[in-house]
Amino acid sequence: MKSAIQRSAPAGDPLERAKKGDARAFEEVIRQHQAMVFSLAYRVTRDRSTAEELAQDVFFELYRSLNRLESSDHMTHWLRRVTSHRCIDWCRRHRPVNQTLTDAIDVPSRGPALRDVLFEARL
Repeated sequence: MKSAIQRSAPAGDPLERAKKGDARAFEEVIRQHQAMVFSLAYRVTRDRSTAEELAQDVFFELYRSLNRLESSDHMTHWLRRVTSHRCIDWCRRHRPVNQTLTDAIDVPSRGPALRDVLFEARL
């Protein structure tokens, strides 16, 4: 739902031009925000190629969602949120498998049962 009072976008606003199908404007949007998106992804993944992949996915999703964005500020917030969610999804998929310590330890065979002297004394 759009508010009754809307800010008018500057004539050179790349978001508005990208919404109208201007490919160069969309490239400009990517250039303006790629450092932020990449750095968020890199901080989480600690891997350059993975961060680049996540950023590419985020910008592809941005392209598909252009008409839902109301302003440049909204787009910046949207990019941060989507990047964070993509990073969370990545972490869930790449969570290390927990192996219990007992899986790796050979259990020795049980010897003769030990007597519990204190328990026997109570009887």
